[in-house]
Amino acid sequence: CAHGVSYAVFRLVRLQSAILCLDVAFANTGVAVFAPWRGAFVHVEVVSTEPSRHKAQVYAVDDYHRRSTELFSRLDTIMDRFQCRLIVAELPTGGSKSSKASAMMAMASAIVFCLSISRKVPLVCMRPSQTKALVRPKGEVTKAEVQDLVRVAYPHGASLWPKNASREHAADAMACWMAYKKDRL
Repeated sequence: CAHGVSYAVFRLVRLQSAILCLDVAFANTGVAVFAPWRGAFVHVEVVSTEPSRHKAQVYAVDDYHRRSTELFSRLDTIMDRFQCRLIVAELPTGGSKSSKASAMMAMASAIVFCLSISRKVPLVCMRPSQTKALVRPKGEVTKAEVQDLVRVAYPHGASLWPKNASREHAADAMACWMAYKKDRL
């Protein structure tokens, strides 16, 4: 998923530019920006897209378009603000409970693909299992365990987490960076 970019390019990008790390989902996408020159996360948030409350008056496709635009626009703004030159994203691999959930995962993934393509920025795709393996190589891993791992490794980054329940998505985005670093660097 890295657009055929060489390791040398990744090293150059890694040393000089911020890295956008994502836990990709349509409703709540975890976002963390890692600054390699500081060895720290400089921005953490969760981008939430809410379905329309007026389902009777809004076609589903129009609602999907609005939500897709919100997600793309926010990620694009973050890319601009921090001059990100690499995207590392934990992308859903399937296993959803319904066809609607599968469609939502596919749309969220497509938004990240389009962001990468439109900005000509390399995209590295990570599997959720790679992130969970940081905690435990095999078996179930809880959201709390991932949060604890990130909190210990990057205490300042954890202080940037949203205060509400969506912090699990922010922690997953940060853990995605940790998995990339472990696997690729």
